Amino acid sequence: MSRKKVPSPKYQVQEALKNQIRFGQSKYQAKLNREPGQRAPEGVFSYSTHDVYVLRGESFLKWAREEHGEKWLAGAEQYAHEYLRQRVDQNHSAWTLQQERAALRKIYQNQDLAKDVQLPERRKMDIARSRGPKPSDVNFSESKNQGLVDFSKATGLRRMELKALKIEQVQVKPDGTVVLWASRGRVEEFGMFQYLPGTRRPS
Repeated sequence: MSRKKVPSPKYQVQEALKNQIRFGQSKYQAKLNREPGQRAPEGVFSYSTHDVYVLRGESFLKWAREEHGEKWLAGAEQYAHEYLRQRVDQNHSAWTLQQERAALRKIYQNQDLAKDVQLPERRKMDIARSRGPKPSDVNFSESKNQGLVDFSKATGLRRMELKALKIEQVQVKPDGTVVLWASRGRVEEFGMFQYLPGTRRPS
């Protein structure tokens, strides 16, 4: 009798997330509908988040197979604490670690998974990626685009968000305050930013 074939780590993670896919639905509304005590809304709402979670889960299961001989996603859950603890000791960034734990919690549908693992605090000063001048900025004059630079710093919007911004999302109040209603992540989610001319939004 042949042994049962073990699916690939990627396939196992995809199957674990399949019933949680909520593409096209409003994450904002899901947050409003959370049960008391429920920290995160149920489901995965974006393609990019889904793909990242698959990659994170696949890496975890491959690690579990190498370290403990565990080939099944269900059996690997007991090693999530050890995996994250090891990743902390290897000095991975706070953002990476938070993402990995979020992925594992979503995959196993367990909000308290590895809750006793102390992850480092995410601090803006520790961000190394995207700091300093980049090749794409070589033809950009900050002095000639000072208004755009100030606006970007005040609102904290990313380049793609600035590019998608519509004039009707910007309102000027009688006191001179500029109120910006900007989409953050999904069309259904809106956040309000206030920009006082000559100042920067606190980080």
